[in-house]
Amino acid sequence: MALPTFDEGFFQVTALSFSPSVVAVGETATMSITIKNVSGKSITKCYVYQDGRYPSTNYQYGGAFPTQFLYGGGGSSGWDMKTISWANNASHTFTATVSFKEGYYQLDTSNYVLDPTKTYIAISVVTNATFSSGGNYDNLYIRADGSYLRILSARDNPKLTLEIERTPNDEATAIKTTAKLTSDVASSVLTAHGYTIKLTATNTHNPALPTDTAVTFNATLSQLITGITNSTSAVTATFSAATDWYFLLTVSNGYETTNAYGSIPRAFANIHLAGLSTGGVAFGKFSSSTQGNPLFECEFPAIFNGGINKGAVSIANITSINSNFKLYHSGEYPRVIRMGNVVFLEGCLSPSKTLTMSSTSNQYTMCTIPEGYRPPREMAILCQGSSLCTWLLRLSTAGACILERYSKGGSYVQPASGNWLPFSAVWILP
Repeated sequence: MALPTFDEGFFQVTALSFSPSVVAVGETATMSITIKNVSGKSITKCYVYQDGRYPSTNYQYGGAFPTQFLYGGGGSSGWDMKTISWANNASHTFTATVSFKEGYYQLDTSNYVLDPTKTYIAISVVTNATFSSGGNYDNLYIRADGSYLRILSARDNPKLTLEIERTPNDEATAIKTTAKLTSDVASSVLTAHGYTIKLTATNTHNPALPTDTAVTFNATLSQLITGITNSTSAVTATFSAATDWYFLLTVSNGYETTNAYGSIPRAFANIHLAGLSTGGVAFGKFSSSTQGNPLFECEFPAIFNGGINKGAVSIANITSINSNFKLYHSGEYPRVIRMGNVVFLEGCLSPSKTLTMSSTSNQYTMCTIPEGYRPPREMAILCQGSSLCTWLLRLSTAGACILERYSKGGSYVQPASGNWLPFSAVWILP
C-alpha cells in the first residue's frame, strides 16, 4: 500500500515503521518516520510533534492521546523550536515511543485491531519559515490501517498444554492425545480471533522447534478450548515404535503464538506381561506370546546361579507297534522322554518277518510317537543294524518312525525276523 497523502503538501512521509509491529492496549511501540521537506524553503528551526485522534461521524475530533515531541519542544514556553539544517528536498528521520491506552480511540474488537476508519496518528511540523499558504506548519495524518501498525484491544495470552502417549500399550505405533488451550479472554473471543493449529513431529531430538514432519491435527479450535482427553482421533498418524518421537503443537493467529511440546519414547520394556489368560512373560522385550501359546522370553544373556528347574519329566511308552515289527527285548517298548521342550527317543525293534529292501521306495513304518512328543520337522538319522548293516530312521511330523535303506557295503540287504534295529534321536519342541 502506498503511503497516505496529507493536508498542506509542504512535507511528505517517505518511510514509516513501528517496532514491534503488533502492540496491545497498554503497550508501546517505537515509531520511526522519515519526512521529506518539499516546501521550497530551507528550515533552520522547527519542532515536530505527534498525537493521536479519532473523529466523530462529522469528523470533529472526538478524542486524542497525549502530545509527544519527536523533535524540539520544551523550553520556557514548552513549545520551543530547535535548530535544524533541513534543506528543500532533504529528508530527516524522527523516532518516538507511542503508547496506546484504553479509551483514547475506538476499537473494533471483532476484528481484534484498531478501527482503521476512525483512528489517526497526527504528525505536525512547525517551522520558522513562512510557506505559500501563509502558514508555517503542515499536518500529516497517518491512518493506522495495519500496513504500519496493528493495535490489539487486549492480549489473549493463549496458553497450551499437550500430552501424548502410545496406545493401547507402550509398544504401539498409534497415539492418544490430551491437549487444552486457555487464555485471558472468553472462549468466544478467542474463537473469533482466527487461530490456526499446527502439529509437527521429528524422531531426532530437537529441543527448539521440531519441524521435520507436518502431522494432521484433526481436533478443531473449539475442541481444543474445551479440552481433548486421551483422544485417538485428534491424531490418527502412526509413529514407529523403534525410535523416540518429539512433537510441537503450535496455535497462532499471526499476532499471538503459543507452543506446547510432547514426546513418546521408543518401545522398550524391562518386564512385559502378555496380558493373556493363558499367560506369557518377557524380559527386555514385549512378549510375543499368543493365546494358547504362552512363552517365557528373555532378550538379555541370562545367569542362573541357582540352576534351572526344567520342570516335571514325562515319559511315554510307544505301544503302537506295526505288525511287520516286534519288540527286540520282550516287554521293552520304545519310549519318548520329555524334559521341558526337549524330547528324547530311544528303542529297539526287530522285523517280525523278512522285509523287501531293494530301493529307496521300500519304506516301513515301525511305530508311531504319541502327540505332544512329535518332532516339529522331519528328521533323518543313520542307525546301526545286525552284522554291520546300517539303515535310515526317518521321523515324520505325524510321529511315524520309518525304516528305510537297510544295507551293507553299499548293497541293499533284506532285513529278516530277529535282526537288530536299535534307534535314538533328540529334538526340541517350539
